[in-house]
Amino acid sequence: MKIQLNDEPRTVADGCNLHVFLTDCGFAAKAGIAVAVNHSIVPVGQWEGCDLSDGDSILLIQATQGG
Repeated sequence: MKIQLNDEPRTVADGCNLHVFLTDCGFAAKAGIAVAVNHSIVPVGQWEGCDLSDGDSILLIQATQGG
């Protein structure tokens, strides 16, 4: 199925959940990230239960330090 990650097209397997997708992309183990699916924030504790669907839009924001 086709989804968008930060406005970039991606293809994922049917039945993929948010945790699996983020793990495959290398993001699941990183601290300081926030994820929204279709404009709704998904807390990290709900990633495994968040099944992705064709056409979903995922926004991933990573906190950075600066000064």
